[in-house]
Amino acid sequence: MQIAASYLMKALKYISMLLMMFCWCSGTLVASHIRGGEITISRVAGNPLAITCTLTVYTDSLSSVQDPRNEVFFGDGTSQTVGRSSVVPLLGKKTFVNIYYYSHIYSAFAAYKVYHYREYRNTTVINIGPNPDQVNFYVESRVLLTPGGDSFGPNRSPKLLNPAVDLGAFRQKFVHNPAAYDEDGDSLSFEIAQSRTFVTGPGATDIANYQFPDLFAGGRDSAGTAAAALTVNPLTGLLTWDVPNRVGEFNVAIRILEWRNGFQIGYVMRDMQILIRDLQNRRPILQIPADTCIVAGTSIEKIIRARDPDVGDQVQFSAFGSAFNVASPGERATFRDTAFGPQPGRAKFRWAPNCATVADQPYNVTFKVEDSKSQNFRLVDIRTWRIKVIGPAPIIRFATASNRSIRLDIVPYSCGNAARIEVWRKVDSSGFKGDSCYTGPPPGFELIDQIAPSASSYTDSNKTTGLKRRVTYCYRLVAIFPQIKGGESRPSNEVCAQLAIDIPFMVKVSVAKTDSLTGVMEVAWSKPAKIDSAKYPPPYTVTLKRRTLASNALSILKATNDIEDTTFTDSNLDTKGKLYSYYIVFRFGSGNQTNGRDSSTEAQNVKLVALPSTRSITLNWEAMVPWENRGRQHKVFKLQAGTFVEIGQAEGAATTTFVDDGSVVPFQSAKENLSYRYYVETQGNYPPALYKEPIFNKSFEIDAKLEDTTKPCPPVQITFNDSLPNCELCQEYGADGSQIANSFRWSLKV
Repeated sequence: MQIAASYLMKALKYISMLLMMFCWCSGTLVASHIRGGEITISRVAGNPLAITCTLTVYTDSLSSVQDPRNEVFFGDGTSQTVGRSSVVPLLGKKTFVNIYYYSHIYSAFAAYKVYHYREYRNTTVINIGPNPDQVNFYVESRVLLTPGGDSFGPNRSPKLLNPAVDLGAFRQKFVHNPAAYDEDGDSLSFEIAQSRTFVTGPGATDIANYQFPDLFAGGRDSAGTAAAALTVNPLTGLLTWDVPNRVGEFNVAIRILEWRNGFQIGYVMRDMQILIRDLQNRRPILQIPADTCIVAGTSIEKIIRARDPDVGDQVQFSAFGSAFNVASPGERATFRDTAFGPQPGRAKFRWAPNCATVADQPYNVTFKVEDSKSQNFRLVDIRTWRIKVIGPAPIIRFATASNRSIRLDIVPYSCGNAARIEVWRKVDSSGFKGDSCYTGPPPGFELIDQIAPSASSYTDSNKTTGLKRRVTYCYRLVAIFPQIKGGESRPSNEVCAQLAIDIPFMVKVSVAKTDSLTGVMEVAWSKPAKIDSAKYPPPYTVTLKRRTLASNALSILKATNDIEDTTFTDSNLDTKGKLYSYYIVFRFGSGNQTNGRDSSTEAQNVKLVALPSTRSITLNWEAMVPWENRGRQHKVFKLQAGTFVEIGQAEGAATTTFVDDGSVVPFQSAKENLSYRYYVETQGNYPPALYKEPIFNKSFEIDAKLEDTTKPCPPVQITFNDSLPNCELCQEYGADGSQIANSFRWSLKV
């Protein structure tokens, strides 16, 4: 009996120890199984407040832990727990991919942070502290929900097509790409972030002992020239670790940010795991084309190549990206995903995008090549090809000039989904061609209007004010596509036209005499040329009109049927600083009082202003004239002993400036208070085909004196001659009316 009791006690002891070990092991397994994951969100058609969520969790396949149910928090104080929809192995990475689907309806439009946390991370991850099996796993996504009519519109988070657990080799460059795309066409950017945890109370927090993989593993890069570094390309999402210098399992987060109209509106935080092993294998190398663009309605076809440095290894291709997921199946890109084949490997990519795929941002097409080592030893190379889809160039058939306008004959735009066609104009031909990826207007063009994509013509009348003669107008069209994706077209062909030179135009407005009562202006205009007498029959009437700028008063100065008569002297004016504007009205036919052919552009006399200072006088002048004064040499004259003397020249500009420093005609002392008289003579030109002679015009004369308008310099030293006794109440002195005074002197800083 004693022996039996002894055996029984020993058996109970062993059973107890086994139970403790089982509980410990069970606890360990329960607490150490999550490798990575993310949450992606889609809106429900017809209800901008309704969403569906997909939670993807990557777990260690060696763990016996099952997650048949999981919970997601919607950011509005509610959560939902659902059963697992599917679980599939991720071959070669000892990982299961667990998928859970959720649905939720919010009560208000807002930005919401949707998140998930779970106990615990797998115990073999080495860069998040000494006890990873006691650190909660945490991921989150932010989504913006707005009414359909809002400037942002409803939003869906990016989708990630490449799994979040990837294999790399010790001391070989590691690459990974989440292969993200956005169904709404939002722009995406990528950034590295710390893996995070969730603590009851504080909520989502940084992991206390977390270190980024490159810092934890240390060492040098593959070239041996710098520290090993983990980086992400902000445009393509390519994560590169150059190079892992330690074997192990590492976690890091990638935040994929959504951008719309320049605003950051949402993101997906992916927590991923990198499995670095000491492999007797070298990774394959991809060769992809240079980034490019394609015009909607055309196609692109390229061969993607790869080679493996290990003799005998075969390679297999795959590809990810939104080009494979566009709305119209017939317009989706195709890529021949090959089985393992001999190297160098080749696979064909083809895409024929339509107008609906035009976008402001390029499409990221991510290619992946994998070698044929056994599942646990396969390595990959990943590269991203950026392809921008642009709109086809609009077409202008021809341009026709009429009285004061130009009509463009246009081919209705081939992309009916374009939001508008912009009309751009430039004086004189640009000769611009641009490369095949250039979009928008060429440099130097000005936006003048916009029309519907279906428009077949457009008439430019300069917003009803009329175009100028003697000017060559050139036009381009650009198609603009609707937001959210945006995008624009290549510029159209360039067409140019010029109004017929068949009316008189102003060629002179010059001050012949400066006086407040008896001033004189000399005015001249050109003889009308190339008149279509069949369309505009004689007789012709030329009428000269003057507008006084100060009062806007209009005067008819001359009317003649003699088109050879092209000058007029306008007398008895106040030309002492006043401005006048002149123009010609040209009429034809026997009823020419009602048959207006056209009016010339107004020409104004030169406005001259003087700005005196202590030792110089600055002259500024400008003139509103139809000919070109800029870039020509203007002369400055100064009165000396009753005769005007040229004292210098200045190159014409919008406002031309000349400084008289007295070097040609000396100034007297400012104390003399003498007045100096000036005028300028401008030089201008029309295009030679219009008018070959140079155009000279004098300004009115002005007087100016030197003036001390400069603030005095601060004194260097002030000395007081204080002859008064010290006093606290100075009214004690001078009570008898005697003057209380002090004197001081200073010296100038020179």
